[in-house]
Amino acid sequence: MTIKTAGTRRAGNRRKNGVEHRFGDTRIRLHRLENGLQILVWEDRSAPVAAYYTWFSVGSGHEVPGRSGMAHLFEHLMFKETKNLKAGEFDRTLELNGVSTNAATWLDWTYYQEHLPSDRLELVTRLEADRMQNMILSQEQLDTERDVVRNERLLRVDNSPEGLISEELFHLHFGRHPYGHPTIGWMKDIGAITLADCIDFHRIYYAPGNATIVIVGDVEAEDAIALVERYYADIPSAPPPPEQRLSPPPSRTRQRLRQLELPLATPRISILYSAPTVAALEAAGTSLLCEILFNAENARVRRLLVEDEELAVNVSGWYGGLRLSGILEIQLDLVPAASWKKAVTLLDREIARFLDAGPTDRELTQAKNRVELMFLQSNQSVASRARNLGHFHATSGDFRDFFVSRERLRTCTGEELLQTARTVLRRKTRTVVAAVPTGEEE
Repeated sequence: MTIKTAGTRRAGNRRKNGVEHRFGDTRIRLHRLENGLQILVWEDRSAPVAAYYTWFSVGSGHEVPGRSGMAHLFEHLMFKETKNLKAGEFDRTLELNGVSTNAATWLDWTYYQEHLPSDRLELVTRLEADRMQNMILSQEQLDTERDVVRNERLLRVDNSPEGLISEELFHLHFGRHPYGHPTIGWMKDIGAITLADCIDFHRIYYAPGNATIVIVGDVEAEDAIALVERYYADIPSAPPPPEQRLSPPPSRTRQRLRQLELPLATPRISILYSAPTVAALEAAGTSLLCEILFNAENARVRRLLVEDEELAVNVSGWYGGLRLSGILEIQLDLVPAASWKKAVTLLDREIARFLDAGPTDRELTQAKNRVELMFLQSNQSVASRARNLGHFHATSGDFRDFFVSRERLRTCTGEELLQTARTVLRRKTRTVVAAVPTGEEE
């Protein structure tokens, strides 16, 4: 794939804004306003639709002790009231115009999304700029949304075995590092958040210099950039957020293990390995490892535990690239009354065989083909492309890493993959949470 960058230039008498980046036949425009706001535009005229995503480089990994859940709570507050719109009018206005909206928060980022008919781009731009600049925060709104988040935590974590397993896994693995507390927050911390906390949070993290707008779809790049500049250029800039909270997680020197008794029908094992960051050279190899060992129909660990030993009904692996670290998470869903200790022993034995000899040429080729297919599938819709670009730009700092990662997948050798596996799949740095049905200790 040829990657080219064309700087700001003139076409006729019309000045083109920003820098155009080319990836094969794909052209993406990146423009930055004087207040720091960044704009990414990917034109696609195949259908009269567009995706509009506003990414803020703030997530639960930016929170301070005692205020976990702040980023997620603020995601709720952003749908309330502005100086120009009463509570509820934002959603109603978009719905009446055929626009769907939602939001999400994780460790490194928060995004707000709209999927829209492309002729409603100006409406969406105006409303999003309004709530960035003119949001109203009140004690009543905070109390209302705090109760919503408390109920959400009860539903998704406290009363959910899957939620409790995931929360314990990350907390045990990352410890006191901000990646270690749940994105939804600890219940005590949610109750401690004050209105002053929210006002400070908005001032620090919801400034234009900490945001990227990603527009993908049936738009003309110059017109889209001009529209964003029209509505956002007057929003004042702010000092950059404090970076001292963003130190990498400490390295682990021993395995961490926890057994939980939960209301489950069958045992479940979740394992977390520290992995490369989203922009690391080894990130591509970690994705390939997931396919060869866990995800494919003929994946080594899956074949051993599901087909040969009949200990598990499902085996899966997932690589998540983060800004300061990465995670390789493995899940084993066992058959009733199966021994989780035996399953982990067999998993370790199969991993040891792989670390001794590495992948076969056939395994590597098949894994590359499967991951390439997933890459193509993840780019089918304008929404998925907006998510991919925004995720990389908010996490690694450069959306181009999304395309570079594809090239690294294609060129990864068996020896490089083996070296990545020996770095990532180390027992002494992993965390294991084994959940067994209540009353079935092992």
